[in-house]
Amino acid sequence: MKHLIIPRGTNRTGPERSKIKREKTHQHKCHKHKDKEKQQEESSGPVQLSKFLGSDKDDGVRRSAVSGKKIQLKLERTKVDKLAENNRNELLRFLNASYD
Repeated sequence: MKHLIIPRGTNRTGPERSKIKREKTHQHKCHKHKDKEKQQEESSGPVQLSKFLGSDKDDGVRRSAVSGKKIQLKLERTKVDKLAENNRNELLRFLNASYD
């Protein structure tokens, strides 16, 4: 266990000292977490490209050129969307009928 070094001339006791101690342990934990992330990034081994390049198992699926994620072509419509579409269709029918 590390001891807290207090400079001479300052006499910190009680809540001030415990606050400083909490801050130091928090900094230590954050630093430890960052070191662990760096090790994981560095220790990642070689990537098997055949998994990414040669896999056309799902033919006909559109994928993003940037991220490679599947593009969802069908969107789920809510009640509000359906109501708006019905109103739009009614308006189009009315306008087309009045055009003649």
